[in-house]
Amino acid sequence: MNLTNECKICLYNQIERFLKGNNNNILDKINNKIETLDTNIPPPQAAIEIYKILSENLQCSDPYKQIKEDSIKFAKIISKTINVNNLNEAIKASVIGNAIDYGSQSTQDIQSALQNTMNEDFAINDVEKFDNALKKAKTMLFIADNAGENYFDEILIKFIKQNYNVKITYIVRGSAIINDLTTEDIKEHKSLFQLCDVKDSGIPSPGFIYDLANEDTKKYFDCASLILAKGMGNFECLESTKDERLFLLFKIKCNVVSDFTKQKVNKLVFINNCF
Repeated sequence: MNLTNECKICLYNQIERFLKGNNNNILDKINNKIETLDTNIPPPQAAIEIYKILSENLQCSDPYKQIKEDSIKFAKIISKTINVNNLNEAIKASVIGNAIDYGSQSTQDIQSALQNTMNEDFAINDVEKFDNALKKAKTMLFIADNAGENYFDEILIKFIKQNYNVKITYIVRGSAIINDLTTEDIKEHKSLFQLCDVKDSGIPSPGFIYDLANEDTKKYFDCASLILAKGMGNFECLESTKDERLFLLFKIKCNVVSDFTKQKVNKLVFINNCF
């Protein structure tokens, strides 16, 4: 997917919400940069330069650090309330983390979101293809997304390890950007490390961009029997990669992706990206 004017507005609004409108100097710099962005790149690639301006002006390499820590602590607690009985439920449990806005919802709202998501049907659901692929696969690359989702991803990873003979590599972002997971964020999640190999992708954007990945990650991507990428940012970067090994799991959160997929905002999608 390429950057649109609506994406540019979204990038600006993200920064404005984070700053709470209190730093016009940074917002002016962001706005000026947005005007010069190449529209022939996916939105997550555009985010690299935008969030670099934020970090440099705040003199902080990880502005969302506290937000991520809070999300991870809360996710660890609420993920323990979820039990799954089959692959479809395990996939849905994983995408629950993508559906929650930890920073703006109350505990009651989140519990409601958990229940609603588990009861919701996918707009597109290629779970049978995924099941068949898992039965044949020897290795799987799991491309992670946001902080907090790791505890919901663990539910799916654990189910796969218990029911299929697949070695899993779980990759996170190469550096801090927005609230995406890094190895620093995930270092206390010991049980995840016991289930799979956890690696730094080297990618500095909130979406998987192959050309920006380190050499090890490129090898994992090239050689994996199966690839699962979580979140809308990864979808925006990978939707043009037509590969029978590739599955994309996310919640539609904006009109641009809604129009692109021809599905409604807030719908869940699990699609084999082979056509």
